[in-house]
Amino acid sequence: MVVVPRIGDICDTRRMSAIFAKYKPAVVLHAAAHKHVPMMEWNAGEAIKNNVFGTRKVADLADQFGVQQFVMISTDKAVNPTSIMGVSKRVAEIYCQALSQRRKTRFITVRFGNVLGSNGSVVPIFQSRS
Repeated sequence: MVVVPRIGDICDTRRMSAIFAKYKPAVVLHAAAHKHVPMMEWNAGEAIKNNVFGTRKVADLADQFGVQQFVMISTDKAVNPTSIMGVSKRVAEIYCQALSQRRKTRFITVRFGNVLGSNGSVVPIFQSRS
């Protein structure tokens, strides 16, 4: 397997389509997101545009171009979300889960505790149980 990291605005249909057409990836690791919680509270529209609609665009292209596996990197803040960022990531997860039910591409979501000890992270809960 060859790893070809590409960067671009995931809301830029022309750029994303060109990348999928040129490289025809078997696996997509989708890690693009606005994830700064306070900044997203102040800029809710940008959180929704990038995290929801950008994810939708890339996931749809993955299916259109026959990607075998699409891995969406999400966040622990999508669990019972209390912020715009968490909600936007949860909506993106739900979209990918719905696609997985009716498409050939296998859509997978993984969640990470982004910052050790951050507000809303599950990491401190796990630490308290050890």
